Amino acid sequence: MKQTFSIVALSALIVCSCSRHMDYYDESQSNTVNELKNAENKIGVTIDPSQSWVLTEKHTLHITSMPADMVVERVAVMDENPLVSADAAVLAMSAKSSSLSFEAPKGLTRLYAVCIAADGDVRVAEFQTADCQVSFEAVSPYSVVARARGTAARSRRVPQSSNALNWQPTSNALTFGWNDQWAYVERGDVDVHFTNVNYYIDMVHCFLPEGGMNFRDSLNNTEIVRNNYYAVVGAGGGEVTLTPIYRETSNRVSRFGYFYFEPNADRDITTVRKYVFEEGVPFNYFHASSIDDEQTLPQYRLIYYDQDGNPSYTFPEGTHIGFFNVVPNSGFGVEGDYFWYGLYGSNYDLTKRMADGNVLPEWAKTNTDWCNYSHTVMFERGGVKYIGFEDWVKDFDMNDIVLMIDGNVEDLPVAPTGSCRENVKYYRYSYAFEDTRNGDYDMNDVVLRVWRPAMNASYLNVELAAVGAADRIKMYYTNQDGERIALFGGKAARELFEEQGYDSEFFNTREINAPTLPLTRVDVTDFGDFTYATADFFIVNETNGLEIHMPAALGLVGTAPHGVCMPQKDWRWPKERTSIVTAYPEFRGFANNQHVNVDWWLSPIVERTLTIVDE
Repeated sequence: MKQTFSIVALSALIVCSCSRHMDYYDESQSNTVNELKNAENKIGVTIDPSQSWVLTEKHTLHITSMPADMVVERVAVMDENPLVSADAAVLAMSAKSSSLSFEAPKGLTRLYAVCIAADGDVRVAEFQTADCQVSFEAVSPYSVVARARGTAARSRRVPQSSNALNWQPTSNALTFGWNDQWAYVERGDVDVHFTNVNYYIDMVHCFLPEGGMNFRDSLNNTEIVRNNYYAVVGAGGGEVTLTPIYRETSNRVSRFGYFYFEPNADRDITTVRKYVFEEGVPFNYFHASSIDDEQTLPQYRLIYYDQDGNPSYTFPEGTHIGFFNVVPNSGFGVEGDYFWYGLYGSNYDLTKRMADGNVLPEWAKTNTDWCNYSHTVMFERGGVKYIGFEDWVKDFDMNDIVLMIDGNVEDLPVAPTGSCRENVKYYRYSYAFEDTRNGDYDMNDVVLRVWRPAMNASYLNVELAAVGAADRIKMYYTNQDGERIALFGGKAARELFEEQGYDSEFFNTREINAPTLPLTRVDVTDFGDFTYATADFFIVNETNGLEIHMPAALGLVGTAPHGVCMPQKDWRWPKERTSIVTAYPEFRGFANNQHVNVDWWLSPIVERTLTIVDE
């Protein structure tokens, strides 16, 4: 059993080091009253006698209902929505379970429960730490509503017969001698009301960022873009609907359309009839920042014509539906309308003409194969099906027009969710130490950064981020079996930077002068029983003969903050000789009352602090 003090004599350590169960504290060499008084003078307040310096809390999430449309493999608690943020990090993860214990920063009250399938698909539910209960029972995030009276002259009736459609050759037919034809399709009188349309836009942009060149760099190397890929009508046939949720293109008149092949039908893109929706996607979708969360957007039901020309909203089972976008009067060296298709090779003639007209960007001029590939991407995220279009060749971010596809359509490929697959990021923590009894409390004498690098890792990475001490200091960890583990091979902190060729009085405390950080690792027997706030990372100052633990690791309260664990790997530590309260003014209130300013570590005065941001 450890004694209730956080600074110990090195001489006692030497005497007792032969037994891992012995105490390391020598009471005769302690002066805790003076230590506390010095800390209170430096911080400027009376330290809360119940202050444990712990910045995290333990919770248990209860899941009352799992998703019914997926086979859940894992359940996680994350700090951000992984469908929206690629930086979302895991606080805890386990095999499928209705309850999950986790450690979270005290100031982080809104978290996300995530169910993960083997293929990487996810379902996300937001919850508050005050409740810690979620249900994944399906709830429609949007609703179909009738359009306001007078805004549409057409009713939601069965469409007109094909004989009444105004069929005409496409620009491709005029230009390249094709025989295909197209006709405009009317919009009906149904809209979709969204309570948070930006949620869906963000899901798309996380996978297809603006200007991301994803087409050339990644999409065609994954299953997400299958050239010649179609939306397939499911068993029994049925309706298929499209809802445009976003447009980010300078082409104000961009439209979208579809074509289809019945099962076992001849598939010739140059002769099949195309259906173009009569309206361009509204321009007010152009900038995401200008879109209100609550939106009412048009929905389109696709029309099917049988071999006798009879119209219907019901497609036969197994029908393959393809998509394209069209930009009338392009101004890019091609007269009239031009159509970009979602099929391999279907855009070749058009892009060759554009190349001959010298209107392509430089990257496209030097790439000999891009014109063969799809201008359409179809994928699922979070159980929602999407279609994205590229309407020219400038950036190939595939998000110029974004639609949601619904109805009786077979599953689409699941877009990778980086924060939920094998490269999942676990939440990260920083440990800051004062190396003397009566220190200056700049909390940078030793700064360690600790994190679990992968969801299947049985160890922690430990990184030495800063050394603001001239003394000889070594770093240790007491594992779950009570064994003291010397970190970094038992070498002193300054020595580790010097071995890398850095020569300085201090490292990364006056400026970032040693950016390559020493790294080691320690094994963890049971992550289910591990908490960062009480993990016993500690330092030994061999020059002064002191051993310094975090108070929380020893179960102490009301002491000087010789060590504090910040729930943030890239925490900004104070510069040399800059008090923690000078760098973080909110720290003073927290020191005086452990229930106040519990997220003080999020509010640095940047010019008084330093960090190294990395992955």
